[in-house]
Amino acid sequence: MSTKNKIIYWIATGWLALGMLSTGIVQLSATEQEIRNIRQLGFPAYLLALLGIWKLLGVVAVLAPKFPLVELV
Repeated sequence: MSTKNKIIYWIATGWLALGMLSTGIVQLSATEQEIRNIRQLGFPAYLLALLGIWKLLGVVAVLAPKFPLVELV
């Protein structure tokens, strides 16, 4: 993989991880607004905790250096 492709890959991966991390933290905080939003969609409030944990675990999986998820040719 060329240096240019590595830079593009890590920038895209970093933005994805940052977005998942921030929304995971917001969902784990379970503010009144978040609870209201999830209930308007017809889901129970406890789903926020599950989504938040899964997103944080997803960030770890995406950033784990020993397990490349995308192989650019």
